[in-house]
Amino acid sequence: MLPPPDHAAQDPRPARGRRRRRLTAAVAALVGLALAAACSAPPQGATGDDGSTVVVVTPDQATQVSFDAGWSSSLDFMDLSLALNETLIRKPYVATDQAGVVKQDLYTFEGRLAESYDVSPDGKTVTFHLRKGVMSEHGNELTADDVIWSYERKFGSPTSVTPYVVAPALTDPAKQFTKVDQYTVSVTVPSAGDTFTLLSTMADITGQIYDSTYLKQHVTADDPWATKYSSGRFDFGFGPYRVESQTAGTETVLTANPTYALGEPKVKRIIRRVVADPANRASALRSGDADIALGLRASDQTDLAADSSVVVPQLSANNFISVSLTTSQAPFTDESVRQAFAYAIDYDQIVSQAFKDRAEVTNSFLSPDAPGYTGAGLPKWTYDPAKAKQLLAAAGYPNGVDVALTVNNSMPGMEDAAVAIQSAAADAGFRITVDSLPPVQYSDKVQTWKAQASLNSGSAISLSPPYELLLGTTKGSSTNLANWSDDSFYATVNSGVQAGDALSAAAGTYWNAAERIWLGSASTVYIAKTKPTTAMRTTLSGLTWRTDSAVDYTALNPA
Repeated sequence: MLPPPDHAAQDPRPARGRRRRRLTAAVAALVGLALAAACSAPPQGATGDDGSTVVVVTPDQATQVSFDAGWSSSLDFMDLSLALNETLIRKPYVATDQAGVVKQDLYTFEGRLAESYDVSPDGKTVTFHLRKGVMSEHGNELTADDVIWSYERKFGSPTSVTPYVVAPALTDPAKQFTKVDQYTVSVTVPSAGDTFTLLSTMADITGQIYDSTYLKQHVTADDPWATKYSSGRFDFGFGPYRVESQTAGTETVLTANPTYALGEPKVKRIIRRVVADPANRASALRSGDADIALGLRASDQTDLAADSSVVVPQLSANNFISVSLTTSQAPFTDESVRQAFAYAIDYDQIVSQAFKDRAEVTNSFLSPDAPGYTGAGLPKWTYDPAKAKQLLAAAGYPNGVDVALTVNNSMPGMEDAAVAIQSAAADAGFRITVDSLPPVQYSDKVQTWKAQASLNSGSAISLSPPYELLLGTTKGSSTNLANWSDDSFYATVNSGVQAGDALSAAAGTYWNAAERIWLGSASTVYIAKTKPTTAMRTTLSGLTWRTDSAVDYTALNPA
């Protein structure tokens, strides 16, 4: 099992007179099994006894790894993006009660591309001190210019998701970022209450830093941030791995970056094979033809958990199953109809049948483990067909209503959950048609509000309360799948930010009030919180639970 980092993680909350702490994040030793196999079926034929190669079976294949060029509801997108890119800081890993599994410490941070950082006495300015000598794939050294340009690109690109998910902490990089010197950059936020959100988002995918020297060479009048150029490319980050090759729809091969900021990873090669059938992914892991499997069904994980050669994570994760009811489309323009739908879902049935009890019913989104959290007064939706019919009749639908429910067919258990909703809702007055789509088509439909209703699987990557609350509710954002807005909700979130420390009890009362407004609207109905869908051979330890559901291959250890 990977031990906690050998240095103290930083408290993100401002402290007057805090001294700079040096963060020397060490890269753990990594070991895997090298296997050569055909791609159309579960891989076969183990090789590479030196443990220099890890084989991963994944349900899909990412073709771009930048939030600036949009995002995809793809397991491979997050996984590959983490391997190829890097952030200034990250949340450190700590041990769990389960052998072989580690998790993020969600409320502290340690250095990656930044060696250290300090917070100003007023809590509003964070200064990052970059590691020197960090080189890109193209031989360009990391500098403060890369940090600033990366954020300017995140905000300048019309296809970028970042501006929607980092506000209000960041709204204008040109004004908020300052180059102190070649290896030092500072960021100022409007309020001390924004600092934790700033650090949280800078530690995740929205905070990835790019080789600006390289990308600027490919800027054109038609592509001012080189997002078109970089879409489909993998060579502009400072991450621990590089792409050696990619065969469309079949395989992506990664090799270790010898100039990585924290030292070259010990796993030299990662073979990522697309195996569309989840049963085949489970079979590949069970037979030893794969070391790690992504996107497993709950039923397969239950079977794998009985295999002593496989580690199946048992900890509670932050991945939520939810229904988004598009408020700009009838009949969900009416709040009463949305609330009726919330009463038409058999929550317990979905947990037991679709997810084989590898989930727990939840009607809320904020993390109950966060300091300052309170869940008082939140709506408690339950399966009540009579109540649903009563609300529908009052809204003008005494004979029920037709609804199309769009679902991502690559996500484990989602089609089963959709069928369970369809069956239970029939007794509540909703005649549901399930529209099952692959990831790209699904994302295009739900992110442009063309779906009447959508069944979703996702999480807040940064567990900062204002970030969580605004992630799926910001006006105009493609992550606001319900296309919902409420001025009183936004005002309440802002009051929480102005209360100071985002993790304080004082701020927590505002987060609770905002969540009551949002969830009471039933624009998004939370159903359950699932356990991780990954599994790993016991020849390795250090399988990471992360809020983005990605596997960090630099955290693996030989068992």
